[in-house]
Amino acid sequence: MTFAEAKKQMLELNTEESSLAFMQALAEAVNLDQTMLIPTHKAPSGQAIELHQQYGEMYAVCFTSRDYAVIRPEGMLMETGMGKIVDLVYSNPRLAGIVLDPQGAPVYIRRRQIDACSDKKDPRLLPRDWGEGIPVYDQSDRIVIEELMDFAMDIVQQYAVERYGYSIAESHSSPVFLPNLILEKDGQLYYAAVEAAIAPELPRLHPKKLEALKGFAASMDAKCLYAPVGIGSTDTQRFSERLALCGDSFMVNFNGFQEV
Repeated sequence: MTFAEAKKQMLELNTEESSLAFMQALAEAVNLDQTMLIPTHKAPSGQAIELHQQYGEMYAVCFTSRDYAVIRPEGMLMETGMGKIVDLVYSNPRLAGIVLDPQGAPVYIRRRQIDACSDKKDPRLLPRDWGEGIPVYDQSDRIVIEELMDFAMDIVQQYAVERYGYSIAESHSSPVFLPNLILEKDGQLYYAAVEAAIAPELPRLHPKKLEALKGFAASMDAKCLYAPVGIGSTDTQRFSERLALCGDSFMVNFNGFQEV
């Protein structure tokens, strides 16, 4: 089964088996650097890849077939390996991942999914030995808010399911989109805002954001929850200086959902 066929089957069947088959096909496409299609456009620095926004997150666009391809009038369609596309995504920490065929039959693949299923690992997720105290580092070594939110969402979702018994209807890791989680339990919907900060600071829900969350929830008779997450280095000095570096080890401060 080809990568495109696995994608089509997953969308048509929507089963656990078809999703697993697609992820296996994705891993093969990345590992073997199978040829895919990416749209580009002219930019001041040269040709730039097209990006697609979904729920406040940015994805690199990739087409599985020319039948799905949509490009700008001045744009180009380039053939390149799937592994090279992943490298482009990994090089930009603010990209959430890759979207396949966004105008046709879209499938969103997050960078953590690619890292988990393929041999090509995200260098920003690999453990690094930063030693003790404040090391020599580049600004590019700092974790950005998109990565912090992705980390926080993993923690909150696990907590929601395993500790509280919620089922997750929707999940969005964008720091600017509401709600981040739509949960359900005993027939009741819950709209949750998730925010992350570098410990020892804890985020606080801004009144305007709270009002927006309440407005979205009201139309669906949903209750509102807030999940503030603090993430800090296990190194005492880096923790106190609020320095979060890629590949460091972290401690998490999350005391559960707050009803708001």
